[in-house]
Amino acid sequence: MTYGIQKLEAQVGLPLFDRTAYRSALTEAGSALLLRARRIAEETNAFRDAARSLASGLEAELTIVMDSMFPMPPVVEALRALTKQFPTVPPRVYVQSLGSAAERVLDGTCMIGLMQLVFTDMALLKRFPLLTVGLVPVAAPGHPLAMIDGPIDTHVLHDHVQLVLTDRLTLTAGRDYGVLSVHTWRLADLGAKHSMLLAGLGWGNMPLHLVEADIGFQ
Repeated sequence: MTYGIQKLEAQVGLPLFDRTAYRSALTEAGSALLLRARRIAEETNAFRDAARSLASGLEAELTIVMDSMFPMPPVVEALRALTKQFPTVPPRVYVQSLGSAAERVLDGTCMIGLMQLVFTDMALLKRFPLLTVGLVPVAAPGHPLAMIDGPIDTHVLHDHVQLVLTDRLTLTAGRDYGVLSVHTWRLADLGAKHSMLLAGLGWGNMPLHLVEADIGFQ
């Protein structure tokens, strides 16, 4: 029995090992405390690693905001690479729509923004093109627009409800993008817009990668 274990037993006021047998074994109290001791050791090691990372100049965490239209697969791969190279730097990821993503970067909440080009034309932002997201106008199979065979004229779209994504915040509030109909329903969540489109409540533009399975795109 080492001096360290004897000292620990004295501190907790409990025998941690049963010494009556040939080989010492954990007592019931020792077994119960072992789980907590392991968690403490893991937290201590994590604390030490985080302190070393901060001392070397790494950030405490990486804050990212992504537009709701941005595809997830490249983000997942980037986060996997980040974790592998910098295991002590946890990411914090926000998902916003339209100008709200840019506002998260401008107000200092996030260091990196993955957003549409139209919302990055500001002197305070440094921008780098990453990929192209295709937008397609869609409607549910039971919607009147889906019954039209061939191209649909713009004046026909005017008469049907268009589901439009709108800002939660104020950076681009009041500005419309791709709005063709005089009848609009405004939504601040892309997932809600997707569900309403599937329900046939209107038509609207959606990122192709989010509706490929719905339309059987080839």
